[in-house]
Amino acid sequence: MRAYIENHPDDLEAQLRFANELHDAKLLDQAIAQYKDYLGKDPTNPDARVDLGICYFELQQYDAAIQEMERAVRDAPDHQLGHYNLGIVNLNAGNPEAARTWFEKARDLDPSSVYGRDADQILQERFGTEN
Repeated sequence: MRAYIENHPDDLEAQLRFANELHDAKLLDQAIAQYKDYLGKDPTNPDARVDLGICYFELQQYDAAIQEMERAVRDAPDHQLGHYNLGIVNLNAGNPEAARTWFEKARDLDPSSVYGRDADQILQERFGTEN
């Protein structure tokens, strides 16, 4: 796949698929490099930006994860997964009030979705918040 990407640098779909495969294989440094290269060509893809943030999160680089995910939701304010993941990252980074805010936003975007329900459950369990 790497050779294909190198020979077809304009095939962004293949590059993103490769970045995702690297991420799934826990080759995080390589996945980060692919996501960054991809985002250099398509900087407004919120899914790719959140996935880059998840790689940083898995490396416990919380500031970098938050930065990428905040940019994703700035570019795509209705990106529920971005809001939800910002809650997760902030919770793990020791920022409970920020986490609460992000979970509330994720829940409020679509309370009936999986992420909306999960955010609501975390809010209830961690913060005693009722919807």
